[in-house]
Amino acid sequence: MVFVDTQNVVSDLAEFLGRPSTPTVESVQRALGHFGLVVEPADVTMSVALADRDDFERARVVAAAKTRPARERRDAQRFLAYAGANAATAKKVRQAGGQVIKGRLRRGAGGRIEEKQVDVLLALAIAKAAHEAGIDRDRIIVLMSGDTDLEPAVRFALTAGLRTFVAAADPRVRYWCFRNSGCGVLHLCGSALAALGRVPLDRSGHRLRQAVARAVNEPGEQDWTVVSKMRNDWLCRQGALFAIAPGAVAADIGAVVRLASHGVDYGADRKGFPLVRLRGGIAGRPHTLQAGQVTHHWSAGKVTVLVDGISKRVEATPGYLVNGTRVLVDTSGTGWRLVGALANKEFTTQLGLRFGRGHTEKALVATVTRKLSGKRAMGRLDGGDENVTVCEIPGGPPRPGDRYACLLESTDRAVAISTRLPLMT
Repeated sequence: MVFVDTQNVVSDLAEFLGRPSTPTVESVQRALGHFGLVVEPADVTMSVALADRDDFERARVVAAAKTRPARERRDAQRFLAYAGANAATAKKVRQAGGQVIKGRLRRGAGGRIEEKQVDVLLALAIAKAAHEAGIDRDRIIVLMSGDTDLEPAVRFALTAGLRTFVAAADPRVRYWCFRNSGCGVLHLCGSALAALGRVPLDRSGHRLRQAVARAVNEPGEQDWTVVSKMRNDWLCRQGALFAIAPGAVAADIGAVVRLASHGVDYGADRKGFPLVRLRGGIAGRPHTLQAGQVTHHWSAGKVTVLVDGISKRVEATPGYLVNGTRVLVDTSGTGWRLVGALANKEFTTQLGLRFGRGHTEKALVATVTRKLSGKRAMGRLDGGDENVTVCEIPGGPPRPGDRYACLLESTDRAVAISTRLPLMT
């Protein structure tokens, strides 16, 4: 049974893949397939906030009333578009054979769009599923969300004796198993996120970050197409790459402007995906953007980067950044932030698999053959006789026969991105 906190997943996808995308029943199945889990459509439940008929009608009246202030009309039109998109999502889930948990979509103060009751209804659905499972200990619950408000529901399922996993892109998902004894984690890797968001792997995630890093690192003007207005700035595009240009630039939507990059923009809260910041004239890389090298993996989502003799830990989407990769980091804040890779680091395993051009974003499954010291074990990769050292294994100590999803970071070393996986028969 899989429970998807849809809005939480959409937020994760926007941050890690560089573009918002709504998951579907089929994309949830494909994403969990990277961990060897086979999910039936009827076992997928997704939360969707839907507008009440009265709220929808009131918004439609305001949007059509020319006597209302322009801002009120725009807010109403935005609410109608949001409500329409959510209604379409719910319809697709049902058509695919999945289940829908219906929250309430409403207009809040200042034109904000709010989703109400979703967390409570999702928690109740998890608790009900755990209760109804009874003595069927073969049932597995997967919560696709990093929202800690749902932690009590996970604890209830664990108390009921069901194997329960939390799947999320946030590196902090690893701590769920430490706070809740027996809780499993699935740290969504690059290819799983691309599958979940239904976006091509070569136009999202690390590949897109690499394009941002290279654009910022190379001075000189380039052609950009203006696609929309963002508050006081222009949103521009060049292929799959997006950039922010100052509103003072004389342009219209659809126009081609020639500008140079001079930094990155994370948005007001600095939590978004890095966009290229543009301006006129010949620009250069700001001193706060520094080139470094990945030297160590603390976990699948956290690496150590060395810049001018100084090392710091940086959060990164699991995969792709193998040791030795040259990267661009933003050092302007109290903590460094990864912009993207500047060059690929390649290596070939004994099985002849070539890594470094995105292949490391794909999860591999290793079966433990021997426990090593600490959070490490010797494991054999599925599909061959190659042995690797699996490091940073979350949860309890590994035992021979246990299976873990992992990502290679060198020819003989991998980092675990899951706790012990269930045996699939």
